[in-house]
Amino acid sequence: MSDIETLDYKEFGKYLRDDKVLADIEQDNIEREINLIGPSVGKLLYIVCKMIGAKKVLELGTANGYSTIWLAKAVGPGGQVIGMEYDPPTAEIAIGNFKKAGVSDIASVVIGDAMKYIKESQETFDLIFMDIEKEDYTTSLPDCVRLLRPGGVLFVDNVAFVTAGDFNDVLNSHPELETSFISGQFISHAPDEDAISISIKKK
Repeated sequence: MSDIETLDYKEFGKYLRDDKVLADIEQDNIEREINLIGPSVGKLLYIVCKMIGAKKVLELGTANGYSTIWLAKAVGPGGQVIGMEYDPPTAEIAIGNFKKAGVSDIASVVIGDAMKYIKESQETFDLIFMDIEKEDYTTSLPDCVRLLRPGGVLFVDNVAFVTAGDFNDVLNSHPELETSFISGQFISHAPDEDAISISIKKK
């Protein structure tokens, strides 16, 4: 039996972000019971973007723009984050949040079907963040891999969901990707306990 004591994981929230707009969105989402990635996954997404020098990012599932803001702050001036959102009123909320966060020149929203967009797109991205309907994860994977540059990253939320089906097996065995799965408790993430995957496209 271990005698090692650890801090409550929520104590680490103070290290994760100092942005009032992000904090306000978190609080609003919690009060309205809207799912979001939270500051622990948001900061990890930000760091991965910075590590690979990402300047062009595609987000599948923008919602009210919380994760988009993390991505926009990572790519910085001159970068581009394209978010996909199916619901027009939600997209308008995201656009308002971009203005509040000062990233309107970096982040934009395409209103429509993310699956259709990636099927038709011929663009190349440094990083793709996937947070759409989990049932669509496996179907969308081939196009996501096609759109990634060599050395680019696919970052996927909620891979512990049963509704994702065989996605983890397909992702883990994909010949063009190297993948790691991270599971744990993520601060203000919905659900609190979940898993994410981070994959890099082979060069």
